[in-house]
Amino acid sequence: MKKIIILLMFLLTVGCSNLNDNDLKVFLEKENFSPTLTEKYDDGYLLIREDDKDITMYFLSDESWGKYTYLYNSYAITERGVYLGLLKEGSITMHVSNKEFEREAVVYRLEFDDGSEAEFKFEKGKKTYRIFDDRIKEMSFNLYFYNKSGKQIFRLL
Repeated sequence: MKKIIILLMFLLTVGCSNLNDNDLKVFLEKENFSPTLTEKYDDGYLLIREDDKDITMYFLSDESWGKYTYLYNSYAITERGVYLGLLKEGSITMHVSNKEFEREAVVYRLEFDDGSEAEFKFEKGKKTYRIFDDRIKEMSFNLYFYNKSGKQIFRLL
């Protein structure tokens, strides 16, 4: 019975973050980081700061003994306005600061090494996206963006 309870506890915590709002506050103070956008997921927090010069993204995933586990990306502002954040097996995050994409339905398509595809749309006014797909492994995909008429706007490799 004891083994079953331990196994159940393990299964319940796999993929889940043990972070709470207090951990987030402490992390932000330690890093001296003030996000302009915060998204909470089951496995952590996506923290984004966007200003005139750059985009800074953290994905805070765990805390143990006062040490935080996180991924960090920083990008100079570009005309295309799409920035990749967390990339781990099975999921990817994106931040969009492209006004055209915020106004109209732009389709983006993931093409994987095995030739399969997944298609998604930007939603009006939404700036962050988390895509879950078992085919996402490392950088084993290409990301293509199309406008309403189906013309490719650009791609990320």
